[in-house]
Amino acid sequence: MAALLGQEGSAERMLIITGRVLCLLAVLWMAWAVSGMAWLASGHDGSRLSGVAPSVSVRSVAAPVDLMKLSSLNLFGQASVLPSGVAAENAPDTSLQLRLAGVFVSTDPNRSSAIVAEQSQPTGKLYRLNESLPGGATLESVFEDRILIRRGAGNPEVLRFEKTGLLDGAPSSSPASTLMVGGVPSVRALLGSAADAMHRSSSDFLKEMGLRASGSGYEVSSDTPEQIRAGAGLQPGDKILSVNGQQLGNLQADMQILESLKNGGTARVEIQRGAQIVTIERKF
Repeated sequence: MAALLGQEGSAERMLIITGRVLCLLAVLWMAWAVSGMAWLASGHDGSRLSGVAPSVSVRSVAAPVDLMKLSSLNLFGQASVLPSGVAAENAPDTSLQLRLAGVFVSTDPNRSSAIVAEQSQPTGKLYRLNESLPGGATLESVFEDRILIRRGAGNPEVLRFEKTGLLDGAPSSSPASTLMVGGVPSVRALLGSAADAMHRSSSDFLKEMGLRASGSGYEVSSDTPEQIRAGAGLQPGDKILSVNGQQLGNLQADMQILESLKNGGTARVEIQRGAQIVTIERKF
């Protein structure tokens, strides 16, 4: 932890670290509060998603998944090979009333999957390639920011992540913003508590959380409390890379993200494990 804190008495360095860790902590608490990343440790398939808070991505390579085998499987991934670059680039947005809640993009396109929900429904379901979606479409391919679907013999259509209002501080009318979610305090309440704790004693809190700046985001260490790591489905070495496409690490920007998270909105989070990356989206 000494490496994280740097030289004692450096107020500027401590301020930078505080801003960075507040942003990381916001993401950790958000995920923990709504079990948004518990799919990494649950050992269940997409059927579990019905009990998860809205717009939280869940992924399982097989049903069920053995927790001990997770580290050896491609749980994350880079962009898959496009079946048709022209079709993917030129496909129109779908008119189906669907919402993209999460994606799993594998280096093996056949193992990619997505979480899709009907606009009228608070929760979604995990779909693999060629499976039927609500509205009569099938899932054709998965990318980091969108999916390609097809209705019958028609042309491919695109379903994208919804535009986020997080950095604008747009409040959400979601009940999850003010109520308890799954028996735990709301995201806003947890973020407020975390911020208060940081202000009271940032050095003690940093040590407690076991957080480390990695140069490109924030790394979870073995010193991070086990209950938080387990609840969020994280393990030592995992990195929180970005929120809503904004790379973590800039003090002012990170503080803005934290304040916006406290006000509600939508967060799209990139998490890295080894060489693979997964994207999770959550409204609150």
